[in-house]
Amino acid sequence: MSGNGIRFGSHTCTHPILSKVPESEALREIRESKRRIEEATQMEVLSFCYPNGKESDFNEKVKMI
Repeated sequence: MSGNGIRFGSHTCTHPILSKVPESEALREIRESKRRIEEATQMEVLSFCYPNGKESDFNEKVKMI
């Protein structure tokens, strides 16, 4: 699909609610998801979507990661 121009965004690896996990775990989830997609597609990942996407699922700390 990436070879046909479809772009992929990052999410997380195990879909935790990022506002409810330690900052170090949130950082690992975000970075590893991005790394895996970039490795698989050989394209830079430029977008991110929070798991569940509810306002309570992320906070200012998570936004800064």
